[in-house]
Amino acid sequence: MFELSWDLVWTILNIIILFLLLRKFLFKPVTEHMEKRAKAIEDSIKHAENVNREADELKSKYVQAVEGARSEADGILLEARKKATAEHDAAVDQAKLDAAQVLADATRSIESEKARAVAEAQGEIAGLAVSTARKILAESAGADLDSKLMDRFLEEGATQ
Repeated sequence: MFELSWDLVWTILNIIILFLLLRKFLFKPVTEHMEKRAKAIEDSIKHAENVNREADELKSKYVQAVEGARSEADGILLEARKKATAEHDAAVDQAKLDAAQVLADATRSIESEKARAVAEAQGEIAGLAVSTARKILAESAGADLDSKLMDRFLEEGATQ
């Protein structure tokens, strides 16, 4: 039937010893190394997930900050436009007031100059008239007529 030879026993014994040696010096260290590697990979994955989560949080904060800055910039621009419009309107109003003042001053100056020119012309005309009347009266009449003519001429000049 089945005969057991010493060669077979030694072969089985060698296989068992080889198995025990491989288990002790190869399988166990390789298994431990693979477990450490699996744990390191798992830790790396967790760390990557944490980093991604933090990056998402930072991104949302950044987006909020950018939106806040954009709205603040829009507010500043709107305020600057309002201020510029107000300053422009004030400058235009002041220019209109200045122009009206210059026009009023010019009108007063013209009226004053006109009145002075009229008074000066009336004085010269009166002087010429008196001079002419003296010459005529000196030739024809006396001081009484001269005085009457001068009064009449002055009255006519004053009413004009």
